[in-house]
Amino acid sequence: MKSYFPHSLLFSSSLVMSTLLALSSNHWLMMWLSMELNLLAFLPLMTLTSQNQETESMIKYFLAQAIGSILFLFSAMFLLPASSLANFNFTSMTLTLGLLFKLGAAPCHFWFPNVMASSSWIICMVLSTWQKIIPLWIIISHSLPSSSSLLFLSGGTSAIVGGLGGLNQTQVQPLLAYSSINHTGWILSGASLSSSSTILYFLIYSIILIPMMNSFKNLSFKFMKLQSPSSLTSKLPLHPIALLLSLAGMPPLLGFIPKLIIISLMMKSSLIILCLLLVSGSLISLFFYLNLLFNMVINNKKFFVKPALPAPKSLINSSIISSASLFLSPLALL
Repeated sequence: MKSYFPHSLLFSSSLVMSTLLALSSNHWLMMWLSMELNLLAFLPLMTLTSQNQETESMIKYFLAQAIGSILFLFSAMFLLPASSLANFNFTSMTLTLGLLFKLGAAPCHFWFPNVMASSSWIICMVLSTWQKIIPLWIIISHSLPSSSSLLFLSGGTSAIVGGLGGLNQTQVQPLLAYSSINHTGWILSGASLSSSSTILYFLIYSIILIPMMNSFKNLSFKFMKLQSPSSLTSKLPLHPIALLLSLAGMPPLLGFIPKLIIISLMMKSSLIILCLLLVSGSLISLFFYLNLLFNMVINNKKFFVKPALPAPKSLINSSIISSASLFLSPLALL
C-alpha cells in the first residue's frame, strides 16, 4: 500500500472519523449515516492492490452491508418519535437483524468467511476488529429489550457455527473468520447482560488478534494444510502459539478471562442452555486450534532451532504483547 499512501491515508482517516461520529450519535438516522460513511471509506481500501480476488471480496462485502443497511434504515424509520404505525417488537427485531448482517454473526454470517479468504491480512485485521465497532456499539448502548432473545439466539448459533465451520478449513484466513464468528457469539450473548464486560471482551479479542494476524502476515502464513505438516515453515516463532492458545481461551492466558466473566454472568441469570452452547462452540473450535498447533510443533524438527536471521521488529513487538498477556490476565479481574 505504500504506492497508494495518499489514497489510503484519506480513506483511513474517513474510516476513523465515521466511527467516531457513530460513537457520538444518539439518533438512529445519524447512526445509519455514519455506517454508510464507514462503508464508503472502507471499500476503496479493499481494492488498492487491484487484484481480482480483492475486487470480488469487495463486491461480496458491499452486498452484505447493503442488506444490513436496508434492514437498519427500514426499522429506524419506524422507531422515530413521529411514527406509530409498526409493531415495536417486529421493528426492533428487524433492526437487530440488520446489525447482525453487518457484524457477520449467525445466521447472517455466510459472507464473512468468503470475504476474509480473498482479502489481504491488513483488511482481515480491520474486518475482524475495527469494522465491528459501530454495530456492536449500537447493540450495546441502544439495546432494545425486545431484541434480547434474538441476541441470545444469534450468540448461541454463532458459537456453534464458528466451531463447526472451522473444522474443515485449510486456509488460515477463513479459519480465523469462523473463529471471529465464534467470539462474536460470546460478545452478543453478553451484550444484554453487561455492557462493560462486553466491551472488555471485544478489547481483549482485538489485542490478541491484531498481533497474531500481523505475525502471519510477516511470515507469509496464508495457506496451511492441517493434515500436511511438511508444508509448514520450520522458522515459525513461538509467540503465534501463545496468541492462538490465548485466542482459544486457554487458562491462564488473557483470552480466558472475558469468557470466564461472561459465563459467570450467564450463570447468575440462569441462562444454562446458552452457556452450554457457548462452551460447546469453544470446545469445538479448540479442536482445530490444537490440531493446527500440534502440526506446527510436533511435526517440525527444526522448530526450536534458533534462526540464522534476526527476527523482524514487528515480530518482536508481537512477542512482547503475547508474553504480556500472561501477566495482564489477572488484572482483567480488577
